[in-house]
Amino acid sequence: MFCGAVGEMTTASFAIRGCPRFTRAKSGSPSRSEAPVSSHTRGSVSVEDVGPIAIRPATPNAGDREVILHHELDGALGEFGQRFWEIIAREHEDTRALLAEQTSKVVSIEYSDRYLFTPASIAVLLKIVTGLRDVVGPQRWSDPEVTITTTRIRGGSGNRAFGVVYADWPDSQMRDAVATQSFRSASARVKWVVADKLGVQHGRSLVILFSSGKRLGLRLDQGVSYWRVPSQSQSAKRFSSRFEFAHSTIEAQANQVTEMNVPIEGGAMPTELFVKARNR
Repeated sequence: MFCGAVGEMTTASFAIRGCPRFTRAKSGSPSRSEAPVSSHTRGSVSVEDVGPIAIRPATPNAGDREVILHHELDGALGEFGQRFWEIIAREHEDTRALLAEQTSKVVSIEYSDRYLFTPASIAVLLKIVTGLRDVVGPQRWSDPEVTITTTRIRGGSGNRAFGVVYADWPDSQMRDAVATQSFRSASARVKWVVADKLGVQHGRSLVILFSSGKRLGLRLDQGVSYWRVPSQSQSAKRFSSRFEFAHSTIEAQANQVTEMNVPIEGGAMPTELFVKARNR
């Protein structure tokens, strides 16, 4: 078996499935204290036997964090953005520091998601943006450039709901106009970009650039569409999920999006957010 040959290799470390321990030549760098290590001399080369902990990859960048969410953000949509940033700041130290850095303004916000087809999904994203605005305050929010990239139509069988906030817009051009108008409630500089499906990355990413040059990146595993409007039969409070797609102007529909305050809940299974902070 190949495991028997490992003991003859004296200049490198090897990880081989099925082998109980590994041999490497000493390089002068200290081994991890938690790893079982024993040293001996073989021929003219000093070697040490190390356990599996000692050969694991180094700890990831301290600025990276995986956040698991399920029902932690459940509640009224109106306060969704506040709850979102509170939990991200609590779970991720670098986010907390960036949000508290009084001299650094928000320069730009970019979000990419193939599946922004419903008023509810756009309203959730808008609440995340306005929630950030409210956290940093007006002195650090001077009309940052907001760029949102999505696709024109949903593939497959589509969404069969009609006339409600979780239904797809019947007209994608109306969707584009309403979304643009809605985000202008947060910033005057809005770019709504519609691309071919292959031209939009599958991962849903939110990137925020600060004037300090620091960049906060969040990858939302299932995007903002993970949060959904619950069934009225399962809600403790009565609410209306109606949305007037027909016989309504762009401004009227945009007002419905910006003022939407339906209940929101997490999906059947948890979702993951990956958060990192970097210098530009």
